[in-house]
Amino acid sequence: MLWITQFSTIFIVMFLMPSLLYLELKHSRKYLIPLWFTLLASNFFSYIFKIFFARRRPFGTEGFFGAWDSSFPSGHTTIVFAAAVVLQKIFPRLGWFWYSFATLVALSRVYINIHYLSDVAAGALLGYLVGLGTLYLANKKKLIKSFKKHPKLEALHFSWKGAYLIEFRRKILHMAVGIGIVTLIHFKIIESFELFLTLCFGIVLSFLCKHYKVPVIEWFLDKFERKHTYPGKGAITFFVGSILALQLFPKEIALAAILILALGDGISTLIGPLGKRKTFLSEEKLMEGTLAGIILGTLGAMAFVPLQEAFLGATLAMSLEATEIKLNNKVLSDNILVPLVAGTTMLLLRMFLA
Repeated sequence: MLWITQFSTIFIVMFLMPSLLYLELKHSRKYLIPLWFTLLASNFFSYIFKIFFARRRPFGTEGFFGAWDSSFPSGHTTIVFAAAVVLQKIFPRLGWFWYSFATLVALSRVYINIHYLSDVAAGALLGYLVGLGTLYLANKKKLIKSFKKHPKLEALHFSWKGAYLIEFRRKILHMAVGIGIVTLIHFKIIESFELFLTLCFGIVLSFLCKHYKVPVIEWFLDKFERKHTYPGKGAITFFVGSILALQLFPKEIALAAILILALGDGISTLIGPLGKRKTFLSEEKLMEGTLAGIILGTLGAMAFVPLQEAFLGATLAMSLEATEIKLNNKVLSDNILVPLVAGTTMLLLRMFLA
């Protein structure tokens, strides 16, 4: 139940993995946008109701953000049932799975004493209505005029060829590794020391791969690593940034910062090439990618810190990601800077509000 109730689990099962699967389904790719729209719409409507009802949670305390953290309805339940409606449209034979998983998420909220049964029942109904409304807008072509009229989205057809798809593979792995690290640390399966040992092992492998072809590792580097860089640079800097965050900040802030790096930085790279508006911070980064990074980074960080800390940390970190900071004419790695900036921002905000 503790695993199922995590937002990171919901994100992987209901959004990330289905998106990868139905990029192959030409007749269903038009529902990619509606699926992700349910994530935003269900969050929006559940928070509106939370503010209106302002119901205390079962454990009898107000959340750090007051009414936004109230009990009625369950936001997690709203999200999963809204997504389940769209996913059943895409994968009709797996409808039983989507609704079973959504039901387990709802029950987990009651089991861990975060919500009343009436909270999750209301969340399930609200989510179902949001899902139906999303499908209605999609079928009326209000959300999407026509998939064929969006050549940039058509370019997302899953393939192992092309520069964009190399980045696509890299960032999906980037997001999965970040979520994996956070999950293992959160449930105390590993500690920072184990991450440090993994980093040391990775550095040794990087040195070997620079001079020799190491079986299996060579295949991973060919599929997931950028060219013209030292082997495993992305993974090494990711672990360095994660270890620094865990050593410098309280555990919940460190995990939130790692999720901002994994989800925010990952999605910004995927969405960025599909955008049109350049940011004032860089000639290369696009506004759509930065905004997507802020939104998803905030949602991920909210699993461990309050909304305002998550939002401000993600905003400043992703704004930094949109710029190029150089030291001795070398661009500093986002994998190190993003978690440090996010963590520092959240820590200062907590100290200031305290």
